[in-house]
Amino acid sequence: MNVSRRHAITSVAALVAGGSAGLSHPAFGQSGQVVVGTWGGDGAETLRRAVDEPLRKRSGLEVLQEIALGESRLTKMLVEKNSRRGSFDVAHLADAEKFLAASQGLLETFPEGRIPRKSKVIARLQEPDAIPFVYTYRAIIYNDKRLSTPPRSYADLWDPSLKGKIGVADVFYHAIIESAAIAGGGGIHDFEPAKKMLLEWKRMGTRVYPSREAIAAALKSEEILVNVDLASRAVFWRRAGLPVKFALPKEGGTLQVFNAAIPRNARNKDAAYAYLDAMLQPEAQTGLSKTMCCYPVVSDVPLPPDLVDDLTISDKERDALLTSDFGYMQKVKAEYLEFWQKQFRA
Repeated sequence: MNVSRRHAITSVAALVAGGSAGLSHPAFGQSGQVVVGTWGGDGAETLRRAVDEPLRKRSGLEVLQEIALGESRLTKMLVEKNSRRGSFDVAHLADAEKFLAASQGLLETFPEGRIPRKSKVIARLQEPDAIPFVYTYRAIIYNDKRLSTPPRSYADLWDPSLKGKIGVADVFYHAIIESAAIAGGGGIHDFEPAKKMLLEWKRMGTRVYPSREAIAAALKSEEILVNVDLASRAVFWRRAGLPVKFALPKEGGTLQVFNAAIPRNARNKDAAYAYLDAMLQPEAQTGLSKTMCCYPVVSDVPLPPDLVDDLTISDKERDALLTSDFGYMQKVKAEYLEFWQKQFRA
């Protein structure tokens, strides 16, 4: 899909108030440094421990993390598209962000063999211009103490017994629309049935919350009993004491992949390639999987033992996972965002 640069920037800016305001600007370009744009929190600390420090010990390479939201990072990359020297050597992007970056020609295409550990990446997750570093999928999260018959499919979420018991996060609207479309007989290439399904949800008293933190509070207070979000989110919440489990929808959960890419105007590409290979090392994959409650992306690293009970799925279930059509999603985004805001959420 050919998305104009101005439209791409507008699409990202609409999601992020303030763009890249307030980001730090470390000194770039030294041969012994690699600048990594990433998210903060426990994930950033795990990167320091499982990727940055082992890489420093092996090669002397210093990793400088620039912390921001993924949307802010993408906006910055779009603004810097024509700059000779970009802000990042490596950019961490969720799959929708990675699609937009690739569509704008922002990403380096990897030469064959340039990242030795890339050969171990699961075939379905292989990309020519990014490596995945963990993945998860969309699931139905429910209160396992209060629901005697848990929902097992998206279609179950329209059962009258769940009237007033479902809550969704406003920031996750695109995923909720896609899930509603699937429930209504459409799918990843056809969102039209979502309109009817969402209006029915509105009549059922489905609640819209401003953030995932608000969803967690509502689940804890039992204001709601069901939510649609990532399986990893359910594991986080359960570890925090919320009485929740998750179900992989019978229709198929949708993959969520977190990627690492090299901007075409990166200042230190040699260091960037070394960093990407370091992210795929067994130690890094195990550490990232445990911290983010996600799946390793390489074939020679198993799911960590403390996640086996929570995240193990069958090969058949894994093969049935869906991949969003980001080109279609971008094409219809304005229409469905308007519907979400003016007819469903209002």
